[in-house]
Amino acid sequence: MAPSTSGLIGALAVCCAGTELFARLPVVRIARRMAQGAADARHIVRSRAISDHWKEKAMAVYAGRMARQTLALASAFLLLAGVAAALLALMAPIAPEAGHILTSAGGIMLGLGTAIVYFAMRCWLVR
Repeated sequence: MAPSTSGLIGALAVCCAGTELFARLPVVRIARRMAQGAADARHIVRSRAISDHWKEKAMAVYAGRMARQTLALASAFLLLAGVAAALLALMAPIAPEAGHILTSAGGIMLGLGTAIVYFAMRCWLVR
């Protein structure tokens, strides 16, 4: 059975809204901070000029930073999932199939393609 037009439009709208929200969230900045913190921690551990006592103290600080950044990244993804769920719930009377479309294999590919095209157009138009 082919999905309805309203279901497809609803699924595409959720993908575009999710892509827009993802573009505005500080996910890349948080990931860069996490990578930099890991590189700094690796430098501390490998350094022979730093005593083990100070390495223990520094690693506790780096672990705390990484934990906070992990929580921030998880919060961003939870916000994204919550917004998508809320949009699907709001669209349920108009496009009840949108959620089923997005959870199917073809819908995932459709959503990914929509997100890529939307983001490329967004970057091209908003310079």
